[in-house]
Amino acid sequence: MPDLISKTPLGVVDYLFLAETSHVARAKLLAALAQTLPITAVGMVAGLSFAFLLAISARMFPGFIKTFMPIALVTQTMPLVALTPLLVLMLGRGYSVTLWITISVTFFPAFVLLVQGIQRVPQSVLDLPRAYGASAWKELRMVSIPAALPYLFAATRLTVPRALLGVMIAEWLATGTGLGNLLNQSRGYLDYGMIWTVAAVSVCLSVAFYYAILMIERRTLTRLGMQMVE
Repeated sequence: MPDLISKTPLGVVDYLFLAETSHVARAKLLAALAQTLPITAVGMVAGLSFAFLLAISARMFPGFIKTFMPIALVTQTMPLVALTPLLVLMLGRGYSVTLWITISVTFFPAFVLLVQGIQRVPQSVLDLPRAYGASAWKELRMVSIPAALPYLFAATRLTVPRALLGVMIAEWLATGTGLGNLLNQSRGYLDYGMIWTVAAVSVCLSVAFYYAILMIERRTLTRLGMQMVE
């Protein structure tokens, strides 16, 4: 019984490539990946963009963060199992609900990191554009945002696995597509081989995306003479 339920890495390889039904399993997995990965990329970019705009707003309008933070905390503490039905009622079961759920689980940590990065710019650095009469927006664009680049990369690293998780949760609970739906269907069919395969593939994808961004971050920051945010 344990061999039926649990799978080792070799068991996953055997299920995908060596078993008689491997071609069917691979076809299902590739079809699910083709649905999940594009919306994951879009959701990650949307979450980071939303967090970036909020961080800029918090810098330009200091009172904004005091108003927005309680709302953001409520959205982060509300269980997705309770939030998803409300989003489905408002947005339907298409890609829009997946996008909103992905943004919900990704923007907050990115927002906190970006606000921290923008606020940590040394005062001595800000004094120079102010001495030349630069506007608040020009100061932000020329000094604060470039100085916060390490925090943007750190936020991207943090967002990648959360984006994939958010998409899979939406697929499981709402849309009936992609890896999340494949995992849900496999659970219903007691197809433990596919369950462990989806789990292994999602973990490997998250790790691969994380280290790809880490490599880009190291090269970019080294070229610019900046230090990484650990």
